[in-house]
Amino acid sequence: MALVLGLLVVDAQVRGWNEDATIIGAFADSFNGTARSLRFFLATKDFDWANESIRWLASAADIAQDQYLRGGFPSGAALGLTLSNLHCAITAQVYVVEDLLQDPSRLERASPQADYIGRVEALYGNVSADLDVVQPRGIDPLSQLPPDRVQSVRAAISEIRTLGEPWYGVVGCPDF
Repeated sequence: MALVLGLLVVDAQVRGWNEDATIIGAFADSFNGTARSLRFFLATKDFDWANESIRWLASAADIAQDQYLRGGFPSGAALGLTLSNLHCAITAQVYVVEDLLQDPSRLERASPQADYIGRVEALYGNVSADLDVVQPRGIDPLSQLPPDRVQSVRAAISEIRTLGEPWYGVVGCPDF
């Protein structure tokens, strides 16, 4: 009987780890889409790409919202993939794009908005690449990431939040 209970506990742990890994993979896909759309936006100056980047980022927030409502997922906090951080990122990105819509010439010259878009594009690309190595292998997903990658993701998410402060600071960033 103890063996059966032990196997059930192990099976539940493996399923939990695999679910976390799948969620991390979904975040990687969303951040990759965000970075790719921002890259195309900067290259083409076509605001459809800016809107596409917001949709990709919103998909990451949807993942975080779902996990938040379910009580979170263990790897999320360790990586900084929280609902609060993602809502802040979306809020800032929407305001930046709205600013650029008011004066698209800001994309052609040095401006805080163009600098923001360029920097977060690189950060989302890095986060996506860091997270993309995690696969549902029946082991703790964080153990698949070297400590420097975990720190890299946390630092990038933190920097994205900090970079957005000039834009969401007026209305405040939602805190969950």
